[in-house]
Amino acid sequence: MPLMTLPNRVCLPNRVCLPNRVCLFVPCLVDSLYPNVAVAVERVFHRLGVEIDYPPDQICCGQFALNAGQLDQARCLARKTLDAFAGKSPIVGLSASCLYTIKALYQDLFEPGTRDHRRARGISNQVYDLSEFLVSVLHVSDVGAEFAGTVTYHHSCHLNRGLGVKDEPVKLISKIKGVTYIPMLDFETCCGFGGTFSMKYPHISQAILEDKLKNIARTGADYVVTAEPGCLMHLQSGLKRAGLSQRACHLAELLASPDLTIS
Repeated sequence: MPLMTLPNRVCLPNRVCLPNRVCLFVPCLVDSLYPNVAVAVERVFHRLGVEIDYPPDQICCGQFALNAGQLDQARCLARKTLDAFAGKSPIVGLSASCLYTIKALYQDLFEPGTRDHRRARGISNQVYDLSEFLVSVLHVSDVGAEFAGTVTYHHSCHLNRGLGVKDEPVKLISKIKGVTYIPMLDFETCCGFGGTFSMKYPHISQAILEDKLKNIARTGADYVVTAEPGCLMHLQSGLKRAGLSQRACHLAELLASPDLTIS
């Protein structure tokens, strides 16, 4: 399948125009721990002829403050996020939990009828997960990736149940040249991270993670892929502590191969 090139806005027969420029939202964990994931996204969009706009003023979305009940701090961070992405569309993000916060929870932080509430409502229809944007907006499942190996996929809770994005990541993986995809038993089950949940209830989190690691090991796959950096961090540490041979990576890294080496 030839790669899609979008030198200008491309209009389909139904007159839906595809963007040739996206605004990239990079969550805190990617910025601090997994910068390679952001680089991977740039490589993928470059192949497709889609330019990236990166607002330098973007900041934490406020998810952790919101989860901790620090509503004033969450509102402050939400306003800064709304400011940074004002007038930007479409916005493509690399963390479903952050996108869910922006898409579904921002509106509850502000009084209806206020400017901030209107802005929160406006941005809710402009944010997309990477896989959702590629498959459902650009209508691309083959991004020209090549990777020799076996992989399984972990469906993160916020992506699957929060944003309703379930099949798109698997469609992208299945089109990667050289990849053998092996479905995981109980693939929709939580990995146990849950943001602050893993900090508040570490023993429960660890028990959930152990079940997930067993299912990963049963696949015999070389890699477990996820689209959520929080899950990625949790799975990586769990695999290392358990002495398992599987490695974990973000979906964007897999889609960027072979142009980018998976760390």
